[in-house]
Amino acid sequence: MTASEPRGRKMNNAAADHTSHAPSASQGVLPYTCGVRTPVTSGMYRSIHEAAPGCVGTARASIVCELAEHTSASPHWGVVLEFADGGGAVWARWSDGSGPVFAERADCPTGDTPAAEARCALFTEHPGLCSPDVNPRYKPDPDRQPRVHTALRTLERPGAHERPTLQAASSTAALSIWDELTSSGRWMLMAECDQAALYRLLAGTGSHLSSTPENVTELASELTCLAGLCESSPGSLLAGATEAVELDARLWELPAAWQACVLGDQYQRIAPTSRWYDTDPDDEPSRRPSLANALAGAEDRAARGEHPPVVDADWPIWSLRRTALVELTQRGTETRNRLSRLPYGWRVDVVRRIRGGMNALHAASVGAEMNVMRIYGPYLGSWNGCEPRRHRRHPW
Repeated sequence: MTASEPRGRKMNNAAADHTSHAPSASQGVLPYTCGVRTPVTSGMYRSIHEAAPGCVGTARASIVCELAEHTSASPHWGVVLEFADGGGAVWARWSDGSGPVFAERADCPTGDTPAAEARCALFTEHPGLCSPDVNPRYKPDPDRQPRVHTALRTLERPGAHERPTLQAASSTAALSIWDELTSSGRWMLMAECDQAALYRLLAGTGSHLSSTPENVTELASELTCLAGLCESSPGSLLAGATEAVELDARLWELPAAWQACVLGDQYQRIAPTSRWYDTDPDDEPSRRPSLANALAGAEDRAARGEHPPVVDADWPIWSLRRTALVELTQRGTETRNRLSRLPYGWRVDVVRRIRGGMNALHAASVGAEMNVMRIYGPYLGSWNGCEPRRHRRHPW
């Protein structure tokens, strides 16, 4: 392995790469952030943009109350559209049981506090405390997990519901799981690959619902497994994580040419199962080898000094053998290159999905797209805005 090739790390190294929601020692007695959510429906987008004509930004699909915890008699306030050039945002105000009203608001004056960490992320003349005086964790919500289970029951019967209902249920489940994991402190104890799985589902729930009911069922299974982490002991792993770490380490010990050969073979999608990451592909009939078997074969041949097959100059240009080998090499090389650019946790999550039967190139492509969100923050595209904007200062 060369110095430029990816290397593995410990499974529970999440704290090194992700900023915690946990309060500092001085924050231990601070009130929690309210954290109540309300969805943004398609009929609201016109009102959102009319609240700040000419301002550029991307409206979120979900709004979270960013005030300090308060009584139900006081309205909630949350950012729905943050201006691309700064200097303010469109805020939503709503009460329990009523829809949001949108208005442009300037940022809260920072006074004599130039440090970014000491600046308030709320708006001018906001009710309650400024954000530096509030615990960034959301307040405990006993109704949060029941909402998750209700949403999952909806996703388990895709044929009985319209697509908007399924989309709303998937967003509710994913965001509620996120809220519970972060507010309980479990998030920082999760393995990087499990964090990657939740990031991917948070940003991709809508796309999963754009095709067949089969994909909705698979999505429900993934969310169900992640929901289990909310009730398990802190530091628990999703099924398949340990195996994926081992397979990833074995993959990157191979020479680059054999890596491309192994990944190129992981192209034919195995029929989806009830749980994509806890089923052994060795037990599933398929025209492609399991990742474990492909690695074992490559390791054995590489140890004997053999090289992967290459196109023979004598093979005619129209030869099916030539075409198949060229395609395998090309897609294997592209998959390897995409995997090598991912951070460790994302890569292990991709390997876990390949092991479970997903097309390797597709799995690596999704991982690469999600890495953009990890680097630049959770406010790109149709991201659901799962954190208060005070956390935009943190690296991801």
